[in-house]
Amino acid sequence: MTATTAPDHGSRVRRRSRLTTALATAGTAVTLLASEVLDPVGDGTAENFVAAATGHRAAMITSAWLLLVSAVLLLPAVVGVVRLVPGRGAGLAHAGAVLLTLGAFGHAMAGTFYLVAAELPSPLGVQRAEAAIDHLNGSAALAPSFVFIMAFALGLLLAFIGLHRGRVVPGWVLGAVAGAFAIEVVAPGDVPAVAVVKQALALVAFVYLAVVLWRGSEVARAA
Repeated sequence: MTATTAPDHGSRVRRRSRLTTALATAGTAVTLLASEVLDPVGDGTAENFVAAATGHRAAMITSAWLLLVSAVLLLPAVVGVVRLVPGRGAGLAHAGAVLLTLGAFGHAMAGTFYLVAAELPSPLGVQRAEAAIDHLNGSAALAPSFVFIMAFALGLLLAFIGLHRGRVVPGWVLGAVAGAFAIEVVAPGDVPAVAVVKQALALVAFVYLAVVLWRGSEVARAA
C-alpha cells in the first residue's frame, strides 16, 4: 500500500505544480493584454494621467490592478523558464529570468504609480495634480522603476532565445517575442492599437510556453 501510494502522491504534486506554473504563465500575458486594452493613460504625460484620472478613473484603476496581478503571476513563470533549460541555452534563459524578475518589480511599481496618480486630482485639483505627476515623472528617485520596466522586454527576449536554443520553443514563437520586442523599442508609445499588438504577440508566446510547462518540453522538441 505504502509503496504504491507514495509515487501516486508524488505524481499528483508534480501535476499540480505544472498546472499552477502553466496557469500563471498564461495568466501573466492575459492580464498584461487586458491591462493594455483598458489603459487610458497612453504615453504617460502628466496631462494624460490627470485626464485619465478624471475621465476614466475606473479603467485606470482596473488597468493598474491587472498590472499588479501580472507581476505576481510572472514569478512562477520565471521559475518555469529556469527549470525548462538545464543545458544548452541555459545562460541566456537564466539571464532573461533575472531581467524578467526585475520587470515584475517594474510592473508592480508602475501599477502602484497609476493608483497614486488616480487619487491626486481629487484633493489637489487638475493643475496641482499635473505639476505633482510631472515632478514624479522626472524624479531621479523613481528612475529605476522605468529601467525595471524596460528590463521586462529585454528579459523576455533573452529568455525565449535561451528557450529556443534549448529546443524548448520553435522558431515562430521566438519570432513572436522578437516582434513584440521590436514594437516596444521602436514603435510610438501613444498608439493604443500598436501596444495591443505587442501584448498579443507576447500572449502567443506565453500561451505556447504554458502548454510546454504543462505537458513537458517534449512538446517543443517534437514540433
